[in-house]
Amino acid sequence: EIDPSALQEEIILSKKNTMKGELCIRNVKKIFINDDPIHDPLKMKYPDTEILSLEVCDTKVSLLVEWKNSPPKGQPNDVSHIEIEAEEIYWRMRKKLRVQVNRVLNY
Repeated sequence: EIDPSALQEEIILSKKNTMKGELCIRNVKKIFINDDPIHDPLKMKYPDTEILSLEVCDTKVSLLVEWKNSPPKGQPNDVSHIEIEAEEIYWRMRKKLRVQVNRVLNY
């Protein structure tokens, strides 16, 4: 859900205060999971995921993600704080709700 007063430009929101589109991240510089830097591609920790919070500020994306592991696996769910720094981050409007991360590492 998006707080309409927090938007910097006028975007038409759905009835549930959401917007449809793609979050595009170009030329990733750094990725941190729980403040630890990672250098490998991001991978799903468990089969299902829910984004609890998402903040985009200039060239940084901050996510709070809950990894969900359904039975019979028996392992508990887990929460990760992910920060991504990149050269360019922008929102591209689309008809279907989708968050797409274009990851190109330049190490």
